[in-house]
Amino acid sequence: DLSSHLTGDQLLTLDDIKSFYQPATAQQRILSLSTDNDLTGHAKWLLFCFGLMVGKEQPSYQLVLNNLIRGCNILRNYMVVSSLGLGQFMDFFGAARMGVQREKKFNDTVNFDNKPSVYREYRVGSDFLVGRKKKPNIYHHQLTDFFTQHDAINKAEHAHIVVHFSRRLAGAKRTDKRVEATRGKLFQLVREFEKFSTSLSMQHTVYQPDITAPGTNIDVRKLVRGYDVAGNENDLPIEVFAPALRVLRAAKYSAGEHWSIRLPRPFITV
Repeated sequence: DLSSHLTGDQLLTLDDIKSFYQPATAQQRILSLSTDNDLTGHAKWLLFCFGLMVGKEQPSYQLVLNNLIRGCNILRNYMVVSSLGLGQFMDFFGAARMGVQREKKFNDTVNFDNKPSVYREYRVGSDFLVGRKKKPNIYHHQLTDFFTQHDAINKAEHAHIVVHFSRRLAGAKRTDKRVEATRGKLFQLVREFEKFSTSLSMQHTVYQPDITAPGTNIDVRKLVRGYDVAGNENDLPIEVFAPALRVLRAAKYSAGEHWSIRLPRPFITV
């Protein structure tokens, strides 16, 4: 008999321990609740992982980090065995709640990962530069804010932007075999980027982070260092974007007005 080789403590299961010892701390109550048979499987795993990360008498950064990684691995494995993909994970956790500002996550990334050896490339969509049809980005405040935030921590030379075209086929008609509608939008975007690159006002953007000090002029166009394509390769082939990328990367378009200064070639190829 197996029971003859076990001590009394070893014979006690978690359910038996619950009946003899009442949970006292918050961590014990959470772990005890994770064994409730009335709860669903994913709720039990969430409670168990949450219980791992609370209730430490002497919390330290490394201890909390280890428990966080352990909990994330457990949830990731549970998603794998439950046939849940990353897309469903983003659909569930990607919605903002209680008015959470998306910019705060960006601020935390810059502030806590700002070693002198870190050089960061930000990949943005075309809307970041030219805006949308109903809300065009005329003054490019986002670029100025981008420079201001990095300049405040002396990282202005350690960050640049690469604009990415999207491969998505949203709203495309099946009869449009040559994707002429998408090519037309790309043509318009290229013209908008050309105007941006030869803009005289963008060359001399007023930068005055301190109102008590005199302002200076910066060229926010130089924050954009390249153009590329992002998205599912099964949607649109690279041949659709090749002409636009070739023109923008070569920077051989007209300089605009005679007093404007065209951006120097070449752009970096990502």
